[in-house]
Amino acid sequence: MPVKASPKFEVVSVKMAAPDDRQGGLAPRIWGEDGSHRVSLRHIPLKYVFMRAFQLDEGQLVGPAWLETDFFDILATVPKISQTPDVLAMFRNMLAERFNATWHMDSQISSVNVLTVSPKGHHMKQVPETATPDEPAQSGIKTTGSSDRQALSSHGDSPFGPYTWVATRDGDDLNETTTYSSMTMPGLSRYLSQFFNRPVVDKTGLTGHYEVKIRRTSSVARVVDTAGDTVRPPDLTPSVEDLGLKVTSQDIKIGKLIIDHIERRPTDN
Repeated sequence: MPVKASPKFEVVSVKMAAPDDRQGGLAPRIWGEDGSHRVSLRHIPLKYVFMRAFQLDEGQLVGPAWLETDFFDILATVPKISQTPDVLAMFRNMLAERFNATWHMDSQISSVNVLTVSPKGHHMKQVPETATPDEPAQSGIKTTGSSDRQALSSHGDSPFGPYTWVATRDGDDLNETTTYSSMTMPGLSRYLSQFFNRPVVDKTGLTGHYEVKIRRTSSVARVVDTAGDTVRPPDLTPSVEDLGLKVTSQDIKIGKLIIDHIERRPTDN
């Protein structure tokens, strides 16, 4: 059932996005980039709003297919005293009031990926907890070198903790290393869920914060199959073996948010 939050959004504009509007990304932000405590979601599927509002991973939302294919613009302001849990509750109220949405939680048997510690133990350094800010900040990407061989770097804050990112581009090959200075295993599981079509569930039993280095090797060139269609390179999923962890497939019972009813068009602003 919807959770009533106080304070509420001060201003809300919710409308279907134009078919040719391709602004913005697929992951909703809580705060606007200018620090004015604005919610500005452009061309966003409601699936990702539900996932953010209820802190869900991939595979934990059950609803109509158009939640992924219809796009919306959501604009709002929130009081500056609001904390992240308040804003998430405001999103839930907005979904209930503007889309007449109702829902309930349930547990179902699903195929998931399970994150566990390798038999020989993990290789991560345990570190003190570092608070994740409500307004993550990023530095710009610094680039040095020639167009054929470049060194790239960035740093900042993320929902998974403070990070530094370095990469080398050699022709079409991109070698990336992202170091999170204070990450939990549930956070790592959420991070890895981005690269799978189903959730990654933390079963490591590790409760602390760790320095986590995630390496990926990919191709920046378009990969084309024999039919001339672009396909996703097979090596984009990050490896966790060098952390002393492993990911395996299992059928387990997980919590899911079931959408009982939702209107496809929002009520008038």
